[in-house]
Amino acid sequence: MITPCFYKPSQNGDAFKLSVSKSATVGPSNRKFLMGGVNTAIALEAAEKVCERPVVYASSQFLSYALLGDTVDVDVSKLSEGRSVTQANVVNRVGGREILRANVALGSRDDTHDVQFFSMPEVPKPADCDEVVDFNLAEDDLGAHTEKRVCFEDNAAGVGLVWIRITDDFPVTIGKIALIADYLAGAIPRTRGASSLDNQVKVISRTPTDWFLCETRMAAFASGFLHGETRIFAEDGSLIALASQSAALPKEGGDWTQSQARQV
Repeated sequence: MITPCFYKPSQNGDAFKLSVSKSATVGPSNRKFLMGGVNTAIALEAAEKVCERPVVYASSQFLSYALLGDTVDVDVSKLSEGRSVTQANVVNRVGGREILRANVALGSRDDTHDVQFFSMPEVPKPADCDEVVDFNLAEDDLGAHTEKRVCFEDNAAGVGLVWIRITDDFPVTIGKIALIADYLAGAIPRTRGASSLDNQVKVISRTPTDWFLCETRMAAFASGFLHGETRIFAEDGSLIALASQSAALPKEGGDWTQSQARQV
């Protein structure tokens, strides 16, 4: 397993540890916390290491938080194992406090013919799109490893298309896919700063790519929560993953409302 450079967990048998460094965090300068996508990423990287199979599906529930300087313990349990599929559970903890639970299905079958039905929308190349400025990302935290270019965003329609790049030289791992998927909640200006409840990912391929196109559509805002889905594509149009999330909406006009990108 090759894990992006800003979250390398140490391993002891089937147990993993992560020391939360600034480069894995987001949030205001006086309260940096582990980004949810990184939290999920280390859980899924550990699951693949223990089960020795690739992740097909994962559903993570965010239960609590980890702050800068905390140590996260990652425990993987195999629930069932067949000829082509392993079902596993992963729990991330800080001290005795659970901060994430993930149900994971891992496996592959060689006797299949792959077909992609979803097509990547026609959008400008990343270099031709406006840069997205996230004010909860800074040059000394996760923002130092992330670049975004907006193709289109429409608050009224709940639609956002954005290119995202993790600025390292590592290949497309499950950790990188999980991290990209967690940007769903901030896909349009109205939702930036939302607090995610979950991170669900269905992995289709691991096509090598530098930039990922995230085509996000909000299904609804209801009772103060957003519900949305994202299709993640490689630059060549290959479908990488499907993701979905629910999250608590930030208050309109609040400190977390953020965007300097072109709005419709």
